[in-house]
Formats: sequence, structure tokens, C-alpha cells
Amino acid sequence: MNGPTDSAVQEAALQARRSGLAVASLVLGILTFVPPLTLAAIPAVICGHKALRKIKGSPDSLRGHRAALAGTIMGWLGIVLAFVVFPMTLPALSHARERYRRISCASNLHSLILTIDTYSMDYDSFYPDKLSRLYPNYVSTLEIFKCPSTNHQVSSPERIEEDGSYIYVHGLTEKHPPDTLVLYDKPGNHNRYGTPGRNEAYVHRKGEWRSGG
Repeated sequence: MNGPTDSAVQEAALQARRSGLAVASLVLGILTFVPPLTLAAIPAVICGHKALRKIKGSPDSLRGHRAALAGTIMGWLGIVLAFVVFPMTLPALSHARERYRRISCASNLHSLILTIDTYSMDYDSFYPDKLSRLYPNYVSTLEIFKCPSTNHQVSSPERIEEDGSYIYVHGLTEKHPPDTLVLYDKPGNHNRYGTPGRNEAYVHRKGEWRSGG
């Protein structure tokens, strides 16, 4: 008795329906690599494994083995990325972001020192008795009084020192020694990521970072 001919085998393969689970696994596996949809990896693996089992049990009526296998592999890769690789990189990203914020904070202090020096030229070398004297004639935005590492919100010029991020030393003039502290971070501005310290600005000197402050 002769076995099925090649044409009969091909015809049977064409008549076999594609597994819906295999298609779902493939689509979900692709979506795994779209950042907001990373967790699609889990259903991709589940659908893929179910599809592979069903296709193995009904090889004549179901097709889609390659799609199910591809979806399963991509799903497992997504799981590794989501639960192993990404968590390992998050601390480094957080520290890099905080470093950028520290630099922006120091830039704020540097700008404020330059502004205070400009103020002193108009007021016989005296620094302002409070930071609110600088707004709006010397600085045009209240954001400069906010450290980027904090959630501080300066609601009005009158509340710059209460709501802002920096402590201002009163009673100084531009004639004080260059190592005289003028402005510095409020406690805790930069402690969120385990790198305690503060930015400081001195008479005629730009803002700079001091560890452990």
C-alpha cells in the first residue's frame, strides 16, 4: 500500500488552520520590545507554550509552529530584560540623572552669585538683605531659586527663602573674603540617591559640590 504522495501532504498542510495562540504569541513577543508594553512578554510565553503543545498534539490540523516558537523566544527575552537587565541598570541611570541635577543646581547658585554681585554694584557693595530683592529686576524667573533635585515650589517672591531650595547668608558685602559662604543647599536636597552633600557658592565664586555636607 502506497503512502501519501507529496501533493497530498502539501494539500493537507494547506488545509491545516493556523493556531490562533501561535499568532497571539508572535504578536505579543514583538510588542515586548516596545518600552511601554514590556510586560507583554509574560502572555507571549504562555500563549507560545500552549500553542506548541497543541500543534504537537494535532500536527495535521494545526500549523504555526515557527510563529509560536518565535513568540516564545521573544517573550523569554523580554522577561529577562524586564526583570533582570532593566533593574540592574536603573540605579546607574538614577545616579546619572542626579549628577545632572547637581550640576544644574550648582549652575543656579553660580547665576545667583553673579546676580548678587550685580546687585551690590548698584547698592554700594552691599548684598541684598534677602533673596526676594533680586526679583524681578535682577532675575526674571522664580525657578532659579529651586534645586532640580527637589520638589520645592516657590509660590511667590515673598516666599523665596521659605519655599526655595537654598539658604542665604545675610549681612554680607562684596568686600568679604572670597571664601565667605553666601548660598548653599538646604539639608536633604541631594540625599535621595545615597550621595549626601550640597552645592555651595561663595563671595565672587561659582557654585561647587561638597560631598557629605
